[in-house]
Amino acid sequence: MQVDYQFISTLVMANIRVFDKSIQPKRDPISPLRNIDLLSVLLGSTSSSDRVELVITLDDQNLNIKDLGSYLDFIYWIDGNLSKYGFASYSHTPSQQIAISRIQIGSWELVIEEIVSSENVKVISVLFLALKYLPSVVKASLDTAYRYYEVLEKRDDYLEKKGKRRFKSQLKRTIYEDDDLKLINENEKEKIYQFIRGLYNRKKSIRAARFAAKSVRRVTIRSKKK
Repeated sequence: MQVDYQFISTLVMANIRVFDKSIQPKRDPISPLRNIDLLSVLLGSTSSSDRVELVITLDDQNLNIKDLGSYLDFIYWIDGNLSKYGFASYSHTPSQQIAISRIQIGSWELVIEEIVSSENVKVISVLFLALKYLPSVVKASLDTAYRYYEVLEKRDDYLEKKGKRRFKSQLKRTIYEDDDLKLINENEKEKIYQFIRGLYNRKKSIRAARFAAKSVRRVTIRSKKK
C-alpha cells in the first residue's frame, strides 16, 4: 500500500490553519464597559507592574462539596464567557483558563492574581463585582432569585412579572448603592447593572448563589506592589 505523504502533509497543514484561526481573538466581550475604568474605580491609582488580587474568603468548616464545585464552575463560566477567544476555545485551552494563584489555608482564602498591565485585569474587576453581588441579592430575595434562575430558559409565562421585576430591582439597588462605585455616574452604573445581570442569566447560577449566601464570608479586590 502506497502512502500519499503529500496529501497527509496538506491535510495536517490545513488542520493547523483551522486550529490557529480558532484561537485568534474574535471579539471584545467587555465592550459595553469599555469606557469605564473599573480598576481605577475600585482600587484608585495603580502602576503597570502592580498585581491585582481577587480574594474569596470562605467559611472554614461544613463546606458543601457540590455547591463549592458549582461556585468555582460559575467563576470558570464567567471567565470563559468574557474571554476574547470565545468560550469554545477557552474550554479546550487550559493555558487560557482561570486558575487559583494560591490558597491561604489559615483563613481559607482563594486568591486569583493578575498583573495590572495584563489584558485580563478588567475581567478580574468584573468577576469581583459579579461575585460580590451574588450573595447580597440572594439573601435579600432568596425564593424569587432561585425561581428566576430555574425558569430563565423556559417561556416567560412560567415566571410572574412581579417576581422578575423584584429580582431586577434588588440587583439594581445593590449596584446603585454600592460604595465601591460611588465615583461613577448613574449612566455608568446602569451599564454595569445590565452587564452583571447578563452574567447571572444562567441556571448554573443556582448552586453558586446558594454557596455564596451560606459559605462565602466576603469577596475583596486589592492591589499589591511587585
